[in-house]
Amino acid sequence: MALTRAGVRAEVGLAAEAGDCREIHHVAVLLGMGAGAVCPWLALETARGLNPEKAKRTCCTRLNWAWPR
Repeated sequence: MALTRAGVRAEVGLAAEAGDCREIHHVAVLLGMGAGAVCPWLALETARGLNPEKAKRTCCTRLNWAWPR
């Protein structure tokens, strides 16, 4: 709100570091609210703990994000 009140919101980018971002809907809401980037750190840490070798691919697949080949 402070950026909007100061009239500079359109001049900055926002990155959301969200521990509770587990589904694509959560990402969509954050992007809809103005975030330009989202880091779902808890989802990445959980995936890394379950299978360290496939962590990023597994997490991105579960969140329905494209993974570069």
